[in-house]
Amino acid sequence: MAIHQRQACTVGVESVGVGSDISQGEAMINDADKQKIAAAFARQWRQAKGEQPVVQCCECKVCAPIRFLYRCLYCGLWRCQSCSERHFGKTREQYLQEQ
Repeated sequence: MAIHQRQACTVGVESVGVGSDISQGEAMINDADKQKIAAAFARQWRQAKGEQPVVQCCECKVCAPIRFLYRCLYCGLWRCQSCSERHFGKTREQYLQEQ
């Protein structure tokens, strides 16, 4: 299950301009990709620390209050609900049914 989550995580990173090579269940991210992810994360962190914590979704570029966004535990980027469902590979309803 953890391998599946890592693979789903690396798929959504491409929208930030980061390509990744998945081999044998592990994400292989080069230094340039790590810098792009770090830059996107830093931009979102600055937005979250402002007076009005409104953050831009890293995929669809929609701005929303941080309380309505979901953060990936692997890449650390914030996404709106529809983008996060694509990123994680399941809807909230599917996740809740599994619990």
